Amino acid sequence: MGWLAKNAIQALDVAKGVENEKKAREAFKKLITGFARSFEIAAQAIGELRNDFCPLAHGKSSTHTRLDLSYAEFVAKQTDAIIGFIYELYINHKILKHEIAYQDNEEFNEYLNEEFGKLEIYEDDYWCAEILYQVNKEKYEIALGEYKEQKEEVAA
Repeated sequence: MGWLAKNAIQALDVAKGVENEKKAREAFKKLITGFARSFEIAAQAIGELRNDFCPLAHGKSSTHTRLDLSYAEFVAKQTDAIIGFIYELYINHKILKHEIAYQDNEEFNEYLNEEFGKLEIYEDDYWCAEILYQVNKEKYEIALGEYKEQKEEVAA
């Protein structure tokens, strides 16, 4: 869970733009890792409780005394809170993600247009770079990143 928490913090750009990003990320990583560790211990305890108190456990009869379900409900609510927090981080990351501007990448756009040309539809011309940008920005960003990497390698 710690590995998953660390990767989630990095992937979601937690605390991006705050005064001390590194310190804030470490604090969030500790928070999520701590909750995750507690959740793992709670899940193990649920298994133990199930084995000892659930009438459906191996070797238990239907008349076996059950444990109050409020304990399981407590664990479920805590788990929901952790997952809800991570989900909110994910949603905010998608909303706040910096979107690259088409006009800021003229050299790359020219490269795409030279490589793939333009389409004529009903006597109107549409350049491939603009089509890619408008239709699939994620793929445009990936291609832009690869283009920049290749340029850096050639320059080195």
